Amino acid sequence: FVKNNLLALKKDIKILGKCRPGSNFKFYNNKKEYELVYIYREAPWKRSDSFIHIINLLDRMLKYKINVLLINFNIKLTTKYKHISFNYLPWLEPYELNKQFSKCKIILSTSKNEGFGMPFLEAMRSGCISITPEKGGTSEFVINNFTGFTYNDKNYKEFIAKKIINIIDNYNEENIKKIIDNSLKYTQKFTWENSRLEFESLSKKYSLN
Repeated sequence: FVKNNLLALKKDIKILGKCRPGSNFKFYNNKKEYELVYIYREAPWKRSDSFIHIINLLDRMLKYKINVLLINFNIKLTTKYKHISFNYLPWLEPYELNKQFSKCKIILSTSKNEGFGMPFLEAMRSGCISITPEKGGTSEFVINNFTGFTYNDKNYKEFIAKKIINIIDNYNEENIKKIIDNSLKYTQKFTWENSRLEFESLSKKYSLN
């Protein structure tokens, strides 16, 4: 199974070898237009309806206004929120997506579990703090209280709402700055160049010609 999959990826390895590591990423800056970014994907396990519940909770809990960036969100929210305003963008090419990530403090998942979650990795390398499920591919790089924050299924909506407010309230404190710094350093392991080298190592191990 592994050998067959590596053979299928052999052409991709050559392409990856031509990529400049990190060339698509815009790194962290302190000027943020949005407190939160959410990317909509239509799939049952993404639990996008939970995002609306979290927004409702946030609006009741907040004592100040925040800006939320919604990407690929195909429904305009008609509810008038006292503390939350929204900006809508369509799905973007990677470079443009990363430029938007650099304007955001937090990127949120509402999924039961995630795949590898490349947008979250890219967002972290742009200075976003990730809030993602403790299960799935994102657990490879979102390490709770070290490079981001994770949740389980128990009261996750309330947990996420409280965590968003906690991050915003303490954004300039050392513990939050440390998480951002950790995520910027940790995600360097996942550059295209490192991925290429890992694939080449596996290719040699399984003797792919």
